[in-house]
Amino acid sequence: MHTTPPTTPKPPLAARFFRSLAIIVLTLAFTIIAALFFTGTTFSVVDTYFKDADKPPGGVLVILGLVVILLPLGLAIWAGRRRWLTWPVLAAGSVVAGGIMAWLASDDPIVRRPLAIEEVAPAFDGAEKNYAVIMEYGKQKPTEDAQAFSARKHAVQLAGVGPADGDKWAEFLVKNRAALEAEWAAAAPQRAWLGRLNAFDRLGDLTPADFAADIPRFDVWRFMSQRTAAAASLQALDGKGDEAIATLLPMLEVSRKFETSARTLIRLMIARTCQKLCYQTAGFILDRSNPSPAARARLLTALEGGNGAAGARRIVLIEYALFMPALAKLSLTETAAAVDWGSSRRLPRVLNVFTRIVFNPRATTNLYGDHAYELAGLAEARDLGGFAVRQESFVHASYRQGGMKNLGGRLILNMAVPAYQKVVKTYWDIEDLRLAVLARVGPET
Repeated sequence: MHTTPPTTPKPPLAARFFRSLAIIVLTLAFTIIAALFFTGTTFSVVDTYFKDADKPPGGVLVILGLVVILLPLGLAIWAGRRRWLTWPVLAAGSVVAGGIMAWLASDDPIVRRPLAIEEVAPAFDGAEKNYAVIMEYGKQKPTEDAQAFSARKHAVQLAGVGPADGDKWAEFLVKNRAALEAEWAAAAPQRAWLGRLNAFDRLGDLTPADFAADIPRFDVWRFMSQRTAAAASLQALDGKGDEAIATLLPMLEVSRKFETSARTLIRLMIARTCQKLCYQTAGFILDRSNPSPAARARLLTALEGGNGAAGARRIVLIEYALFMPALAKLSLTETAAAVDWGSSRRLPRVLNVFTRIVFNPRATTNLYGDHAYELAGLAEARDLGGFAVRQESFVHASYRQGGMKNLGGRLILNMAVPAYQKVVKTYWDIEDLRLAVLARVGPET
């Protein structure tokens, strides 16, 4: 007599639902882990490929990535069909996945090198007034004069020629004298703005530590420094050395004040770029005219008291102090946008629940801080060779070390940390210009 084996009764619907949910969550967790593992361990290969071949990675790497990422799903389907995904197995898998996730989310206990922006560029009484004048020509809320200036078309382009070119600069000025003098006259609102800034003994910077903060426009500073150089140089060609010095001094004095309290690298480099043109113009004036001792004394006063080594150190530490608070608030969608994986608008914000698995803010800050203070010391010592080597090694070490741990933090540092090498070299080159002009003016005062 044939008997039918007893059938195993189906678990209740609620039990099946929760088991299915547990399988989905566990599969998703291991998929995330696999994606981070693959990305973190293959960046050294990708980095070498980009560096050596200067082209994107081949299809083999892409296919391998898909295989690794889809592997947890394939295993889950295979194990499910064999009925291996029992509650004990799911519990064990959850312990493993949870342990890995907890390790990925674990952060450094403290920030080793805390640095507030106020320590790098302290505020002072009255800074609000002159900061408001500076930001009349800001990017986000320009005044009517600023908007009119931006809309104005300039007849003369000074790109490719300047006071350092000597005779070529003189020929350019003579050829374009009428247009340059007309533009100088039309810039009366901007010259008045520069005069209001120069009336302050100090120029403060109250830029908050926020990526969305307003910053000064560069075009007005570039225009005013170029047209000041042209106007002063024309006066020197006419033999009016004292008038040339008087025309140059407001731009030189404001640009030096503009640098002293800078809280952003952009603001500091705007100031240094203007100073470079002013120093070159001062040299041209001294070559083409004979300013009086009184005028030379005023120029000497404007040239003295350079920031020197301390200023070079600030170049690096400014960005670190500004970046620290932002790192603590970054979400996964913002991190992805910063490393060009997408934008915060395209990526679903629900993914932000995984932020700490991909990005550890204190560990990232410590990585940046150690690097920034090392670079600051090299910049201060003017060790440009050591600076270049250390900056380059930091970029590649971020790809080749660390694996899946704090992957987003390492990537965002590579994207967000400026290429300081050229900035530091430019800073010291401009300092040499200042000292050269100072040496020319000093003995005859």
